[in-house]
Amino acid sequence: MRKNEMTSTVNQRMFDVKEFPEHIVVSASDRFVPECKEMFAQVEHKAISRAFTIWGTDAQIIDAVEKYSLLTIDMICCITGISDMYHISSRVQNLVDANYLDKYVFSNDGESITGVAYSLGYRGKGYLKSQGIRPKWDGFVREMNAISARKWLAACNFVITHPDISDCSMRKIINSQKNKIRNGKVFRAYAMFNADDTTYIVEPVRFDEDSDEELQDKLSRIKSTIHTKHCNVKSENYVVILQCENTFHMEHIRHLVHSKKYNFNLLFTYDGADAVYKEPKVFSVWNWLIGA
Repeated sequence: MRKNEMTSTVNQRMFDVKEFPEHIVVSASDRFVPECKEMFAQVEHKAISRAFTIWGTDAQIIDAVEKYSLLTIDMICCITGISDMYHISSRVQNLVDANYLDKYVFSNDGESITGVAYSLGYRGKGYLKSQGIRPKWDGFVREMNAISARKWLAACNFVITHPDISDCSMRKIINSQKNKIRNGKVFRAYAMFNADDTTYIVEPVRFDEDSDEELQDKLSRIKSTIHTKHCNVKSENYVVILQCENTFHMEHIRHLVHSKKYNFNLLFTYDGADAVYKEPKVFSVWNWLIGA
């Protein structure tokens, strides 16, 4: 298979792959600029004083959080298939109060809360161990800052909202280091899955003052690692899906990388999108993008 045909083999059952349109509508709300530095921290809660009994829904919620480590209420509803948001919210809060789940918030300057997510608490880990399941994410969330947490949530959301994706690996380290020699050929894939003869790597991109440089460094390491003799992941073709925050951010990232040469194909998408996009043969910059 020729390299320029890679993206045409995307499994259509997973997601629609579309050419970038000639013009893309961008609303004022899409021009995202954070007002202040965001924080990600665990919040205190009021522990329940009575004995807590795990119900069927509780077990589903704990299993879902264990699988992905950090989830929002919407993601939990999607995984469990329970559309009753009030019921899920109530059960999640009870699990937090009983220390089965930990609650984390995103806040601006430690004041206004901009988002909430949940991970396993110490009793939740104990419950899973009693069921013969060893939690695999111990300590992972506590090491996160706000940007890394948002990247992880974006990758989880991509996988969760594409249920046809199978055999997906999360946080997999891909390296090409013979005898563990540190040669810089290593990177971590937030999510990775296979379709036909292609390996797809999901790389979330969040808006931050250093995000452009970090993305270019990450893509450079991916380029140096894959298709090499000692790479621990073998594939005929690789596609990196850049998951942006919104349509404006996607156009910015697309413009940032369009002239770069890689040994993999790029697809572009954004949070909440129902499709991923591939580059047309001729790249053009829209007037609104360059400020003309």
